[in-house]
Amino acid sequence: MLIAAAWNKDIVYRMGEMLGEEALHMDVSGWYAPGVNLHRSPFAGRNFEYYSEDPVISGILGAEAVSGAASRGLYAYTKHYAMNDQEAYRVDNGIATWAPEQAIREIYLRPFETVVKDSGAPMDFIPDEDGAHEQTEVSASAMMSSFNRIGATWAGGSRS
Repeated sequence: MLIAAAWNKDIVYRMGEMLGEEALHMDVSGWYAPGVNLHRSPFAGRNFEYYSEDPVISGILGAEAVSGAASRGLYAYTKHYAMNDQEAYRVDNGIATWAPEQAIREIYLRPFETVVKDSGAPMDFIPDEDGAHEQTEVSASAMMSSFNRIGATWAGGSRS
């Protein structure tokens, strides 16, 4: 939340870069963050991991963090997709989160969409045994599911 309150995209990008550098030294390829799920309730169990209750702030800052991490080859598992509001009774189909479809699309999924569409970094890779380097643009490469159901459908097991 403090990162979002600063509203400094450059700092967030640098934070992603630094995490990517640290991951290189630790031989780690994935980062379970950033958390762009929204603060829907002051009682949600993971609010400390999420930027804001605002989908624009969360999406833009999440995209910067993912871009910074990707610039160093670190996969960012943007989380928790989506509407993760509660820690207790969330497994075994225990909690269902309800909202109108329009609100889900325009508010709750928007930061995830922004991260996917607006993040990116050039990345070198070796495509074959010859060792020739090529470069490609990488973007958000992973999402971490929530455990809840959205309506009656489990968030981690729906094609829609």
